[in-house]
Amino acid sequence: MSKLFRIVYCSRSCIPDDPEVQEAELEKILAAARRNNPRNDITGALLFTKRCFAQALEGELFDLEATLAKIERDPRHADVRCLERGPIANREFSNWSMAFAGKNVTNNPLVGQAMTDAFSGAPPARGELLSFLRQGIYRIPIPGQ
Repeated sequence: MSKLFRIVYCSRSCIPDDPEVQEAELEKILAAARRNNPRNDITGALLFTKRCFAQALEGELFDLEATLAKIERDPRHADVRCLERGPIANREFSNWSMAFAGKNVTNNPLVGQAMTDAFSGAPPARGELLSFLRQGIYRIPIPGQ
């Protein structure tokens, strides 16, 4: 039986501060994750603010590290910071190849503070970001699913 791991990271967005461009890039990111993650039995959730990403990824460590390496090379991300990397007993996002924390969470000033804390290395940031990811997930309908 394989061992489950979780990686939680945050990164700075390099997507231009244009709502239409951001929406289009997010759709591309979510579509790619929802297409690729099931092949590797990866689940997770993504949070995006205009300036930052936070994401939780769950699965086997080898697959998670390969996915994180792709994210680190993705020109839409900069300053990728791993906040958590370790074994877990159960998945938090087992029903989601990639859930998306919506605007109700993104626009919350506490999310902005948690992102600031994450980049400064403040210890509570990881738990707060996981909480926001749990609270805010919703599924963008995917044709055929």
